[in-house]
Amino acid sequence: MKKPILLIVTILCFSLSISAQVNFYIASGVNLSNISQEINNEKISGLSNGSLVSPFLSIGAATPILDKLYLFGEISYSPQGYQNDVFPPDGPPTAQKTKYDYLNVMPGLAYQINPVRFEIGGFVGYSLSEKIKFMDGWSEDLDFIDELNVGAFAGINIILFKELSIFSRYYYGLASVLELNITDFDGNPAGIYAEKTRTLQVGLSFGLD
Repeated sequence: MKKPILLIVTILCFSLSISAQVNFYIASGVNLSNISQEINNEKISGLSNGSLVSPFLSIGAATPILDKLYLFGEISYSPQGYQNDVFPPDGPPTAQKTKYDYLNVMPGLAYQINPVRFEIGGFVGYSLSEKIKFMDGWSEDLDFIDELNVGAFAGINIILFKELSIFSRYYYGLASVLELNITDFDGNPAGIYAEKTRTLQVGLSFGLD
């Protein structure tokens, strides 16, 4: 799985390096993240988790490749996860947070119709840590969470000034970050339970030129 990541990064860096015009930028804002829960690739209905709000920070570069069409790439520190209530047998409901700290590599394309850019792309995320927070603090890293997260994104970027823009993106995880074999009440195999990330991102981008 690491070879595709290196290939994506190599192609992106080479494409940007041969361009005569590369614009660098930084971006920051908030993630509103949650998960999709599935059994045998079918979404489980009736389950509801609370979204996790967390800050993100990205650095990126963009270059024009055709009229109004841009190639861009970003590296981003992007915490994601969700929160829910746990009902212990001997106490009141307790809020629980699950958080994955991702380092994302994100190549993409943008089409600009001033002052708006429409963006699509993909991402490969490597998890720096995976933890659950109870009332008494964060747990140790969770060994059963997959360290890699792969997916696609789409977004819109509105240019406010020459070097400042506001943007929103939606990240759709395609790979499962958690898979568990489950059984029915009689102990017979019932399939595979899986979780996939879903993240809405809102932020500001600042040009460095």
